[in-house]
Amino acid sequence: MAEVLLAPGTRLGSSLTVVRHVGSGGMGAVYLARDELLDRHVAVKLLHRDASGVERQALRTLLEARAAARVVHPHVVAVHGIGDHDGAPYIEMEWIEGRSLRAVLRKTPPDRGVAAVWIAQLAAALQHAHDAGVVHCDVKPENVLVRVQQGGIGIVKLADFGLARSHADGNADVALSQATLAYLAPEAGVAAPTERSDQFSLGIVAAELLGLERPARASWAEAPRLQHPRDLPPAARAVLERALSLDPQLRFPTTSAFADALLRGLGLAHARGPLVASLTQRAEEPATSAEVPIPGLGLGLDLDPATCVLAALAILPPGYPEALAAVLGAPPSLEILMALQRAGRLERGVDEWRLRDPAERDAVLAQLTNRQSRLLCARAAAAIETTGPQRESVREDATRLYMAARRLDDAARLALESAGCARSARQRDHHLARAASLLASPVRPLPWLSALVQRCEWALQCGWSQIARGPIAEAQGVLADARLPADHPLSLRVAIAAAELRVRLGDPRAAVSALRRLRELPVAGEEAWALHVLLAARLVNALARSGARAEALELGQAALQRFEAGLAPRHLDPWQHGLAQLYAATGTVALRCGLHDDAIRHIQRAIAIHQERGDPLHTASAMVALGNVHFDRGAVALAVALYEHARVQTAHLGDTELAAIIEANLGDCWLRLGKTAQSLRSLQRAQLQFEVLGIDLHKIEVLGSLIDAYTAAGDAANASECKEERDRLLARRQRPT
Repeated sequence: MAEVLLAPGTRLGSSLTVVRHVGSGGMGAVYLARDELLDRHVAVKLLHRDASGVERQALRTLLEARAAARVVHPHVVAVHGIGDHDGAPYIEMEWIEGRSLRAVLRKTPPDRGVAAVWIAQLAAALQHAHDAGVVHCDVKPENVLVRVQQGGIGIVKLADFGLARSHADGNADVALSQATLAYLAPEAGVAAPTERSDQFSLGIVAAELLGLERPARASWAEAPRLQHPRDLPPAARAVLERALSLDPQLRFPTTSAFADALLRGLGLAHARGPLVASLTQRAEEPATSAEVPIPGLGLGLDLDPATCVLAALAILPPGYPEALAAVLGAPPSLEILMALQRAGRLERGVDEWRLRDPAERDAVLAQLTNRQSRLLCARAAAAIETTGPQRESVREDATRLYMAARRLDDAARLALESAGCARSARQRDHHLARAASLLASPVRPLPWLSALVQRCEWALQCGWSQIARGPIAEAQGVLADARLPADHPLSLRVAIAAAELRVRLGDPRAAVSALRRLRELPVAGEEAWALHVLLAARLVNALARSGARAEALELGQAALQRFEAGLAPRHLDPWQHGLAQLYAATGTVALRCGLHDDAIRHIQRAIAIHQERGDPLHTASAMVALGNVHFDRGAVALAVALYEHARVQTAHLGDTELAAIIEANLGDCWLRLGKTAQSLRSLQRAQLQFEVLGIDLHKIEVLGSLIDAYTAAGDAANASECKEERDRLLARRQRPT
């Protein structure tokens, strides 16, 4: 292998410029580079040149990039693309300003609370990879990057998928030969590595994060021994020892299950991951049912042990082998289980006990009082939530049990968690609507109002104006009954959402008046700062829609200067979100004013912030705005590339306004490039989507493009029909309402 050292200023591809050399490893060198097109820093991993195996190197690079690209997650380093430089392949990746976890452990090891959060983040990243069919195979502190955030505990990101195995790439059955032996599961060096091999490696990393020395291994084929385990609670020690078992089948079924059990053993179950909570949620709020230790079931139930076992199994859904012990508060007595098996009431499945006759379930539950039934449902919900993997199906099972137990707060919390992990826009709306209905209470209006606000904000984000009307009207009613002050964060969010709805329904002038009144409210506290920057973005957008482009541009630029002056809490995520929205809105107005350079600079900044936050929907929206700038400048091919990238990022969301806009913009691009048939297909898809969404303004614009496309194709009949439809919609919009 010959290492290729690139000098600063070296060009890679069409838009990358090397800034400096960061470091080298056994397989290649890493550089900090500048992406001139998107105005951002990126990391470039350049493999060592190997003249005898150029094709093998290129294949290895492609497999690594593919594996990483399949795992799009906030705690995984994103891959942007691959290329070639003088025969040496390279991968372009997200640049992380920080240090490796190994460097952090050598200098200032984190306290246990921070370690728990980082373990949860790594487990979430690995679980997401496993769900996508990818096994990382090289989990170690050197391949974990730590970015410490101002005012926060920081985040970790998993990197380097160079040894990853994936069924989609056809290398899932290949054993490992280059991984670090200190972290390698025993089975992975001689057979195909599995998800449980990654769990073994994460167990060793977790032990180091928790202040233990790297577990000693007398030989590669012997189980690691924890050093100084007395520093850990016995439950946490038992979890680590299970994850480090020689037999993969003795480990936890999933990485999420391992992390959940470990954090619970540490007494830090709340570190499993952030909820999709409102801005008003506080850390001192009471713990949820899933975070409270479960005592023995016999306390206060007045049931004999055998009936407890039967009742728990009657309530628990199948597929949770560890939940029975959690419901009972301790592992069930083997004597009782065997006696019930001999009596023909229980049978042993692959890894869990179950009722032999499913029809007996109703008979068992009929013996319970309402109080006993509710208590068992609550314990079962908490049990499967903490012992099951972090998946939507598990949250659904737990939600139903919490509802049966009348633990509506816990059910609503899980509905919000499911919303944050939903795989489509409609699914997320469904979970948010359910959370709002579960929290509906005039006695405690704030949680109810928070869920309503989250739902209407999501509907507006997707362009579902008609759907947003309901929760906004309901939120305004709850707000009036609660009598919150006008500068309360929830009051501001409702008012901003109502103004945004007016813009989308074709009344931007009324929205401008409402938003200007909101600007007069005093700024107080971090939450108000975050909402005021979002308010500025909405006002810029409303002014531009009302025709006051010059005023909108002046306001946007002045607001950016003010908010960039260091007066606001930049570590707050909602603040970063609002600032990116303001950059995008100001860039869009600059485009309408013909200031292309200003538009590009602002929108590129918005893209960088959204990518750093791990927000694919807003990243794609900003990319569409950047594509509009290049389309206006005549760089149609570049605009197409940005639109296509945005379409890939939002493909999982379904029928959103952004998806339809992307199709419409692509149709305009194909028309300008002379590809009439392709243009018609994209425009017809956009027309159908806008018809479903009920957005007349965009539909009018698409009809104008369809007229041009049909005319170019020589189809006068369809062109005339589109013109009549457009004239009808224009006349309808001009009628007074």
